[in-house]
Amino acid sequence: MVVLAPILVLVSLLLVFPPDGQEHSPWLLFAGKFHLLTIHFPIALLYLVPLLELIGRHKRFSHLRASVEFMLMLGLLASLFAASLGWALARNGGYSGRIVAQHMWAGLLTALACWLCWVLRDHVASRRGNIAYWTALATTIALVSWTGYRGGQLTQGENHLTEGMPAPLQSLLGISTDESAATGATTVAVVDRNTFYGARVEPIFAKNCYSCHGPNKQRGKLRLDSYKAILRGGKHGSIIKSGNAVGSELFHRINLPQTDDNAMPSSGKRRLSPDEIKTIEAWIKAGASETSPLNAVRGAPTSIATAPKEIELPE
Repeated sequence: MVVLAPILVLVSLLLVFPPDGQEHSPWLLFAGKFHLLTIHFPIALLYLVPLLELIGRHKRFSHLRASVEFMLMLGLLASLFAASLGWALARNGGYSGRIVAQHMWAGLLTALACWLCWVLRDHVASRRGNIAYWTALATTIALVSWTGYRGGQLTQGENHLTEGMPAPLQSLLGISTDESAATGATTVAVVDRNTFYGARVEPIFAKNCYSCHGPNKQRGKLRLDSYKAILRGGKHGSIIKSGNAVGSELFHRINLPQTDDNAMPSSGKRRLSPDEIKTIEAWIKAGASETSPLNAVRGAPTSIATAPKEIELPE
């Protein structure tokens, strides 16, 4: 039962000090950045457990099952360590949003399920105990897979598993390529595609920015998936100064070198093209209006295709 203590401590941290889009302790943020170096170890250990159990059923390899309890305990400790660093990163790195919360809680539940497997394995001799153990083990594998999937969405984008998937396979699996569906959008602000913002600017944000500043994840408490949210800005305030592109934080950040920590999009993600940057610049200089018609903004490149239709986006 002593092993439950760190799990309960981590539960308390998630409940009392959840990620709120602010940056708190730079020391914890520094520690949290090692999260990505630790997450693969418990994943490998936990995937290995059912493999050892199954192979160990063969008489020739029965000795492998002797290491399972040690693997479970090591996987439990490793998952707790990785989850703790994940909390430190999310709490102090300016993260918030549904996917961040789901990723963190799934990681914690993985550790709890791993502990349950460790406890139940002493009872596998009985039929009921064996069923309970394998149920807990299957749950653990499902949880660690879900945690990894949500983590991939945070770092690679919400449609990272389906991006680039051949169209016939998308159709077969019933996967939508619509951006609002990919981000889990359900409601309700209509984007007018007859305006410059709706036809030229919003598609740039949808293509490049929603994975970090959309309905499910808000880095720095900033959302770019609706005009009202853009005007509201993030934790540092307004990101757009109407008529002044150079003085606008958004324009400044999309022009920073990718190696800069403040660059948008962040390192490892697709950079905005020169034409996309020029389009945003022209829009801000013209007043950053939501309702200006397509031909009202001068100086914008014409090589970027306009969005073909109206869609609904989340407020």
